Amino acid sequence: MRRLLAILSAAAMVTTLVPVTAGAVPPTRQTIELTNTIVGFAADCGINMQWDISLTVERTRFFDQDGNLVRIQDQVRENNTITNLDTGETLQEGPDSFQQRILFNADGSVTVMAIGLSVLVNDGDAIVIDAGRLVLLFGPGAPEVVALDGRHDLREIDPLTTSDPILLNGFCAAFTG
Repeated sequence: MRRLLAILSAAAMVTTLVPVTAGAVPPTRQTIELTNTIVGFAADCGINMQWDISLTVERTRFFDQDGNLVRIQDQVRENNTITNLDTGETLQEGPDSFQQRILFNADGSVTVMAIGLSVLVNDGDAIVIDAGRLVLLFGPGAPEVVALDGRHDLREIDPLTTSDPILLNGFCAAFTG
């Protein structure tokens, strides 16, 4: 019993000597479900197309000890279709899965990094892929593409957009391949 009291006493002494530091604010988590439709004319192959996008994002927000948002981590899953509006042919696009990290830098700029498979149409010989790593830097100044590694049939067209109909040109191979 005397030994147990000595151990508890020593433990109490150590905890009073070690300063308690405030920890970071705990991360928050949420699930986001989004749908979007991009319709346009793919000039590269002369086809009117519609890209129906359905995605789920598992988002985690990370904060510093003052409660400032410092990072967002997204796990994105998509299951989409791409339709040739001239013929009515519809192809499966996906399922896709990638991680996206958004860092809020000390200088006020924001770094966005996406890694994984963001587009996949596999219809026999007609394959369209957007996979690999993309790193973008926003501010100060104009947005900048820091890295574009892998095969990016759509992102190579314009890595700074996810909604411009110009991206539909990347699907030409799916309908003409």
